Amino acid sequence: MDPAPLPPTAPDPVAEALHAAWRGEDPGPTRLSHRPPEHRRWPGPALELPRAPGPGPGPLLDLALAADPRRRTRGVRLRRVPSAGGRYPVEAHLLHAGTVWRYDALDHALYAPAASPHQGTAVVLSLVPSRTVWRYGPRSLPIVLLDLGHAVAALHAAARACGLRARTLLAPGTSLARSARLPWHEGAVRWPGAAPEHPLAVVHLHARAPGREREAVWPSPTTGRAAPAPGGSAAGPAAEWEGPPPPEVSGAAAHLVDAALSSFSAGPADGSGRPLPVPVPGFPASALLARHTAAWERVLGRPSARPGLPPPPYPGTRPRGRSAPPRPD
Repeated sequence: MDPAPLPPTAPDPVAEALHAAWRGEDPGPTRLSHRPPEHRRWPGPALELPRAPGPGPGPLLDLALAADPRRRTRGVRLRRVPSAGGRYPVEAHLLHAGTVWRYDALDHALYAPAASPHQGTAVVLSLVPSRTVWRYGPRSLPIVLLDLGHAVAALHAAARACGLRARTLLAPGTSLARSARLPWHEGAVRWPGAAPEHPLAVVHLHARAPGREREAVWPSPTTGRAAPAPGGSAAGPAAEWEGPPPPEVSGAAAHLVDAALSSFSAGPADGSGRPLPVPVPGFPASALLARHTAAWERVLGRPSARPGLPPPPYPGTRPRGRSAPPRPD
């Protein structure tokens, strides 16, 4: 007797998105009129943060995630942390002692405090893939995950420079959304009028000297005493579009990447987080402030470059002369 046929298995959204990325599918046209913003715009007032060097969350975030006040290209403020195409899909939510703030890397400020059940100090990192899908289409899943890894490593390096210990967990989206007071619905964070957001990791911060966490992380009363929103409600960001959502949010590539990230954020069945080892060497704050993305010409010109080094593998990374037409960003 022939064995009974196996029931059909549901497609794996992560595998589908990775296959689409590695096939090198055409990302499609890049329409400047559809370009999503590179950051959320949160309601005020702003709690402006000090820059590095110094103690507290301001210097930590300045070293890790902030936009560099002096660097701009094609209308994009470049940040300390690298990002493919300057799209910056990573959002950061700062938690401390029962309050969560939204971090704006361009303003280097905290916004929209809300009550949180989390009593420690941590940074919840989430992805807004539509920013990257706008440029890279179905190739976007490994790109946004790499950007998330850059942000995690940047926070670990900044923590060491600030005398802190950092520990990262990949945790279920529902748990991270609850701690960061994010509106979780149907496998993602969904603010009205804003693209879906996927919380995936949390970086816990501790003082190197046990028992001195508050002194090391929050020495300034003006930084540590922002009042949560009235009634403990979580204020949402400004709407990102008017009318129907653009294709970067509602198109096939966006759905493909969103489904994969929703699968990632489901986490283990028991709801626990997975520790993520981040072996980051120690760097002084001055080195973190001075870092920047190297142009391909500088990579070729480095002393260790071998003679006859082939050109970069992707056309988008080839150096262009002054007469080359600008590429839309």
